[in-house]
Amino acid sequence: MSGIELHGLTKRFGEFEAVSGVDLTIPNHAFCVILGPSGCGKSTILNCIAGLERVTGGRVHIGGVDVTELAPHERNVAMVFQSSLLYPHLTARQNIFMSLKRSGMKSDAISSRVVKAAQTLEIQPVLDKKPNALSGGERQRVAMAKAIVREPAAFLMDEPLAALDAMLRQSLRSELVALQKRLGTTTVFVTHDQIEAMTMSDVTVVMKDGRIEQVGSPSEVYDRPRSRFVAGFIGSPRMNFMEGEVTTHDSRVVFETACGAFTFPDGFVPGIRAADRGCTLGIRPQHVRIDPRPGPDRIEATVYAVENLGREVVVLVRDQHEHVYRILSDRDRSVRAGDAVHVALDMRFAFLFDR
Repeated sequence: MSGIELHGLTKRFGEFEAVSGVDLTIPNHAFCVILGPSGCGKSTILNCIAGLERVTGGRVHIGGVDVTELAPHERNVAMVFQSSLLYPHLTARQNIFMSLKRSGMKSDAISSRVVKAAQTLEIQPVLDKKPNALSGGERQRVAMAKAIVREPAAFLMDEPLAALDAMLRQSLRSELVALQKRLGTTTVFVTHDQIEAMTMSDVTVVMKDGRIEQVGSPSEVYDRPRSRFVAGFIGSPRMNFMEGEVTTHDSRVVFETACGAFTFPDGFVPGIRAADRGCTLGIRPQHVRIDPRPGPDRIEATVYAVENLGREVVVLVRDQHEHVYRILSDRDRSVRAGDAVHVALDMRFAFLFDR
C-alpha cells in the first residue's frame, strides 16, 4: 500500500496556479523530501495533503483512502512547522497532552503516550518547563513530540529545522531520520535546503514553478539529473554551465564554445537531436581542474577568489568572456586571486542539456 498518493493535484489562488497537475506516489514508511526554491509550490502541496488548503483539482489519498474532501482532523496526519507553535502559558507536558485532549482517550492513557513520546525524543527533563525556558532545539523536539504522540498515518513537516542554527540543524537532521526509521511513519518533509534533502530522504522530489522536475533517490537526482534546473539546484558548490554546440570530428563528439573545444570520450552518445546541436554543457566543480599546461582543450582564465572550506577549497576563475567557473580543489594547491591559470574539464563526467 502506498503511504500517500497525489493524482493530478492542482491548486490555484485566483488566476495564479501554484501547483499544476502533480502526480506523486510516496511509498509507505518512506521519508520523502520535497525540495525547491521559494514559491515553487512545495508548501502548498503539503497543505493540500494536510487539508489546510482545498485542492482546485485532483485527488489526495493517504493509506489507500481518498481524503480529498475530508477535514484536516479527519485525515490522521500530524504537522510540524518551522515555528514550534507551542502554547506559551503551558508546560511542555501540557502542550503535548493538548494534541490528544479531544481524542476521546482517557487522561491516564494520554499521559502514558506523552511519557512515551518524551522518552522517544529524550525531552523528559524539560517536560515541566514552559516554552520560554527551552532552547530552540528543545522547543522543536516538543513540537515533534506533539506530532508523534498522536501516532498518525503520516508526518508532514514544513521546514521544521530552518530557524535553528547550523550545528543544531545538523544534529536534529540525523535524530529526525533515526526517529522516522524507528517509528516507520510515512513522512513528507518540505525544504529549500538541498543538504537536508540529500542527507535525509529516501525519495527526493525536486520542484520548480508548481511542477515536479524529477523524483528519485538522492543519488539518482545528483548523478542523473533530468534537466538543467535539477543539475544546477542539486550539488554544492553548484554545477558549472557552458553554452555551445555539439559537433562530430572523425567520429569523436566535440563540444565547441567561444573559449575552446572539448572532446568527449570514445563512445559518447550526445542523446540530443541534430536540430538541438546548440545546447548547454554542465560539469560539477570536482570534475574541473587547474592544469599548468596550455592547450586547445584548456580554458585560459584568471583566479578571482578562493573560498576555504577546510579540507578543500573552491577556486573561482573567470575566462576572457567574463564567464565564471567553480573548481573544487585540494587545499594544498597554491593559487591566489589574480593568478593566470589554465582550466581543464574531465569530459567523462559532463552532462548535455537541450536548450
